[in-house]
Amino acid sequence: MVHPLGENVDTVEGKPHRSGGRPTREDAAALDSLVLTAARRVFCESGYTKASMDQVAAAIGGSKLTIYRRYRSKSALLEALVDHDLARLVATMSQPSESGDPLRALRAGAQALFEFSIEPENICFSTFLLAEARLMGDLREKFEQWERIALGPLESLIREAQALQQLRAGASAPILSVLVDLINGSAQRMRSYRGDIFDGLMPADYFAARWDVFIRAMVPANNREDYQHLPIMASLESRTR
Repeated sequence: MVHPLGENVDTVEGKPHRSGGRPTREDAAALDSLVLTAARRVFCESGYTKASMDQVAAAIGGSKLTIYRRYRSKSALLEALVDHDLARLVATMSQPSESGDPLRALRAGAQALFEFSIEPENICFSTFLLAEARLMGDLREKFEQWERIALGPLESLIREAQALQQLRAGASAPILSVLVDLINGSAQRMRSYRGDIFDGLMPADYFAARWDVFIRAMVPANNREDYQHLPIMASLESRTR
């Protein structure tokens, strides 16, 4: 077999035994995935300053040279990890709506962002990035760029919906901020270790309830019923009476 570190190996008691050889494209991709997964864990556990390429190499059972062959520095490794996550998120958020309706596509994209944001490993990594960005000017600038890339598909859909008068007129950025603030509440609660993160709802219903709030605030009254989930909101309202 070919070990992800790029050599033909046999396993002895679960450990790779190297016998030389050139890695295939699949092996290289497997190694990249292994390195990025290990790097995520090291950054989250140690922070950027204390994290080292040695720690990442140890986590994958390889050498530091293996890491440096792919990533010239620790900052390059961090950027590669963020780029990998961004590509995965943007691809999910950019799926076209089957109906060609930008507001329905906006809902699907917002739900993809919500589901991504509540994955435990993404909570850990985003908490690390936010904390480090407050301390490091260079990282803060990159973080702002990454955020613009991540939210770009949603803002484009907002503009498309505005062009069709599905959303209220005006600058798209404030509308995007309202949407992101509504759906990111659960992630904020997870970062602060608060209980009852989803207000007693299933995650999908929690998202749907917040989408309804967005619709009530941003969609003209004559269009709202087509985009709301009224049974969920009625259930929430009955709890507060």
